[in-house]
Amino acid sequence: TRVQVPAFRKAGFQITALWARTQEKASRVAEELGIPFASSNVDEIILRADVDLVSIVTPPHLHSEIAVKAITAGKHVLCEKPTALNQAEAVKMVEAAKYFPRLLSLVDHQMRFLPAFKKLKELLAQGYCGRLMIMDAKVTMGTLVRGEYNWWCDETLGGGALGALGSHLVDALAYLTGLRAKEVHGVLRTFVRETEKIKGFRFITSDDFCSITLKFPKDVLATVSLNTHTPGKFVQEIMMVGSDGRLILRGSDLYGFRHGMQREELLYSENTSASPYVRGTELAAYSLAAAFGSGDFTAIACAATFEDGLYTQTVLDGVRNASENGRWVPVEWPEIGNKNLPVMQ
Repeated sequence: TRVQVPAFRKAGFQITALWARTQEKASRVAEELGIPFASSNVDEIILRADVDLVSIVTPPHLHSEIAVKAITAGKHVLCEKPTALNQAEAVKMVEAAKYFPRLLSLVDHQMRFLPAFKKLKELLAQGYCGRLMIMDAKVTMGTLVRGEYNWWCDETLGGGALGALGSHLVDALAYLTGLRAKEVHGVLRTFVRETEKIKGFRFITSDDFCSITLKFPKDVLATVSLNTHTPGKFVQEIMMVGSDGRLILRGSDLYGFRHGMQREELLYSENTSASPYVRGTELAAYSLAAAFGSGDFTAIACAATFEDGLYTQTVLDGVRNASENGRWVPVEWPEIGNKNLPVMQ
């Protein structure tokens, strides 16, 4: 919320209402951010006449319920990742959205809006790397669990690195290549179950380390590694390796290396210290504002739809299954056929 509100305001949106689990929290945060209306009743937010777009920035176990309510009330929806708590809840979101094709039903995979990300997709399509063979994505960072016990600590509420970070990287690999995984294997671990503030009758169950392997069509393999035990700077890299070279997205900057070169070349630099997710949020907000302002929704043609989110959620469920049972899991999801990027009239 504290990232989205300034970004959306800067892009020209009016933030008219805010929801939180308690009225006390809703009022406090709304006053802090200068939002005129606050409520702990989600229906009071959704049904307001001055609300056109509902941005769902809640724990994942609430995503599906709120998204379905908002869509059926005639509101555009931007849902935080992961799409939902599991595949079944993501299916409900896609099924609801298919009945309202003129409403946006998007998942906030904001890296898609980064210029370096778009450049990487373009160069892959142009054959910069040759035949794609290997994809490698990794994040190293400090703990996601801070302070008192909350939903981040609880796997049943959607907490953990897999949902918070893995969802972004799974979506990125699919969007950049146009390929979707056929099978997945993975290991999830919770190395830290107690902290100074979380101990006693409750303990942490959400994953803090993930190692994932994905098989794609055309004999392409991918690995995803998420490590939240390295305090310090947030580091993210997405590397594409092909028969003729490689492309590496480090944060918001793109580098390339082709066989015969002496060193990497810088192909695009954002020249910012902001994380790719903060910068992506800013760019997504501007693109959404441009789309609403002009009625031309090609400005957000790169955005992830609920259907994209269903695929990603299916992969995440597969990783959990594989980790529990120690086997490869096929990636299978129902084709509901929702691509809700409307042309407004």
